[in-house]
Amino acid sequence: MKIASKTRIIFASALVLIFGLFVSCGTTDSASTAETAPAPAPAAQEEAAAGAEYAFNASNLKAGDFADGTKIGDNDYFTLNVPDPTKPINVDGNNKNVNGVSYTQRLKLGGETNTLSFTMASAGTVNIVCQSSSGSADRKLLFLSNDAQVATASALGASPLYTTIELPAGTYTLQSSGGGGTNIYFLEVIEK
Repeated sequence: MKIASKTRIIFASALVLIFGLFVSCGTTDSASTAETAPAPAPAAQEEAAAGAEYAFNASNLKAGDFADGTKIGDNDYFTLNVPDPTKPINVDGNNKNVNGVSYTQRLKLGGETNTLSFTMASAGTVNIVCQSSSGSADRKLLFLSNDAQVATASALGASPLYTTIELPAGTYTLQSSGGGGTNIYFLEVIEK
């Protein structure tokens, strides 16, 4: 009888504990929670944005044509700009290996008129893997800000190249040069 009595006491105690937890969880007032955790000050919000990272890997994009204004990448950070809808930006299969990383697709800018743009809230680093759309002609991928060239990434014809560029805060447009298109396999922005 002693064992049965102890079991009932333990069982009853467990029920009281569970019921107590259930009741306390169900009575949380969201208004009181907001009072105990004030919203960050504007300066703190700006600091929270620092250190943000945004990227896209063409291997993870849906294959096909992309229209003007299409957003891609983490948090739709990058915008594709296609002034002529008859010449869209395209993603298709293309196997490459750069620095031990395999890529299975490429984003084809398709000439000098299509571009890709993004805005950096703070200075940071841009890492890009790109290649000329021509197997024999080397090209440059221009980084433009307010229509002025601020940096370039080499887009070789023979193979894709990984390039790192430091940029200040601002809005940037990536555009092919050299008479043809550039293929982008990977693009990453790391804000400081």
